[in-house]
Amino acid sequence: MSAPIVTRTDVVYGRVEGSALLANLAWPDGPGPRPAILSVHGGRWRAGNRTDASSIKVASWAEFGFFAMSIDYRLVGGSPAPAPYLDLRCAIRWLHAHADDYGVDPDRVYIIGQSAGGHMVSLAATLGDGRYPKVGGWESARSDVRAAIIDAIEREGAKADATAPLVWVRAEPEALFGGPRESQRMVIDFIAWPSGERRIMGHTDGHVRAVYAGV
Repeated sequence: MSAPIVTRTDVVYGRVEGSALLANLAWPDGPGPRPAILSVHGGRWRAGNRTDASSIKVASWAEFGFFAMSIDYRLVGGSPAPAPYLDLRCAIRWLHAHADDYGVDPDRVYIIGQSAGGHMVSLAATLGDGRYPKVGGWESARSDVRAAIIDAIEREGAKADATAPLVWVRAEPEALFGGPRESQRMVIDFIAWPSGERRIMGHTDGHVRAVYAGV
């Protein structure tokens, strides 16, 4: 018999200028250690939330044996860039700081994101803290992850020219870093299916050529 699933909503994982950063959690009841997965929603860094279709269902991942966490973050337009990324870094530190409380193996912390969330988890796995300040709390906690998963969502009816390895599309990556569109273009990658058909699956920032995991 599988362990019962414990869920918590509106958990505060950090505070920035008086505002609470919220997450939903789920995990299988009982002792660990267990892996953790942290979900970052999409929405062009300016929309979306921790329960929308671009986020994981934390209870479902808990049934697989994970400690699952889905976060909200400050959205650009209301907060200065790169606020979304700083909040993700805070969430990773919170998870490490509370690993013992939830039976999490700190060496098996995974992050997953779609669209804008995919961009941020790619950065977290490659850039780390970079030159950015730590905000929100837990400044002395670890901030490393085992792997980043860039979730791919098929765009119905979208097909690619078989000769094109990628195409450029209009997007708004300058919303996150404030740079010119020309220097931070987004790319769409094509995934080859067994039939030979190539379908548009998702996107990430042109400077972080991440590998898609799973279809």
